[in-house]
Amino acid sequence: MFLGADGPLIEELRAAGVTVARVPWQQGARNPMGAARFWRAMRKQHFAIVHQHFGGRSVTWMARRASSARIVLHCQWPRH
Repeated sequence: MFLGADGPLIEELRAAGVTVARVPWQQGARNPMGAARFWRAMRKQHFAIVHQHFGGRSVTWMARRASSARIVLHCQWPRH
């Protein structure tokens, strides 16, 4: 499942046979409708792993409560 805009990885994964869903959720803004769409999508399907690149604690909290998936957080260290 992808949050936000479409990107090239979505089509690459589909071509490899992976089921992909995109949930519209404006990044960097408080968006209750996007959060509700994410919650429903998480409850609708079974996920073994959620790999989170962005979204902070609220996305992690929702993913943990909406599913039994393992959460993998993607951290990027600042370059000096």
